[in-house]
Amino acid sequence: MHEGVVRSNPTSGAALPARDEHKRIEDGTDDLADDHEVHALTSDQLAALLLVVAASHRLLVQLLAATGLRISEAVALRWGDLTLDGSRPAVKVRRAYVRGHFKAPKSKYGRRTVPIDFELVRALRKARPADVDERALVFPGPQGAPLHASNQLVRVLKPAMQEIGAPWAGFHTLRHTCASRLFAAGRNPVQVSRWLGHHSPAFTLSTYAHLMNDDLGEPLALPAAGVSESASGTDGYDPHQPVAELAKVA
Repeated sequence: MHEGVVRSNPTSGAALPARDEHKRIEDGTDDLADDHEVHALTSDQLAALLLVVAASHRLLVQLLAATGLRISEAVALRWGDLTLDGSRPAVKVRRAYVRGHFKAPKSKYGRRTVPIDFELVRALRKARPADVDERALVFPGPQGAPLHASNQLVRVLKPAMQEIGAPWAGFHTLRHTCASRLFAAGRNPVQVSRWLGHHSPAFTLSTYAHLMNDDLGEPLALPAAGVSESASGTDGYDPHQPVAELAKVA
């Protein structure tokens, strides 16, 4: 084509299954290849998964389900990215391991700090080697090299998912499960979007809307005429009230 022999590239748009499948695995979207609908594990399925998954890889699965990190982000974690002391333990996402290379997050939103609970903190502390280099990987492969997501999927995750009756599930399922549990816990779309590193809450809503309760709930009650909201037991907010008066209410 560059030499002018043909006018167009005859291979343009040709499907490359092996490469495309590997890319989906690295990006954490392997389970969406055949069905774009987002699936999440139930609490019983998640508990069963943590029971049957290989003990040597259980911590990785725990972290993925608790933080919603992409598999490419999790295998790139270094011990220096973890805050395991203090009252606000967290995981800092600063890079991903994609197709053999460490890369920065795709956008500024991917660079984030995700809180972790003390059960996961205890497990990470137990797994941390004494006097470990802060630059060492949390989940190293052979000779300290990064794990390959495709190998972990085939050898570790898929057999465990098959055993719990969820053969359709992949690494991204754990991310969806985290989102589902966040919504169930009452987190709003902005919080979930920042937690997962999405570029906008609108994207989070479009992806996970079906995980949210669509019941309109109880009717919205208005304060009685002539009775302030503070007197009626609500939060006391009045958009027409002077700031000084709001300060008094607060």
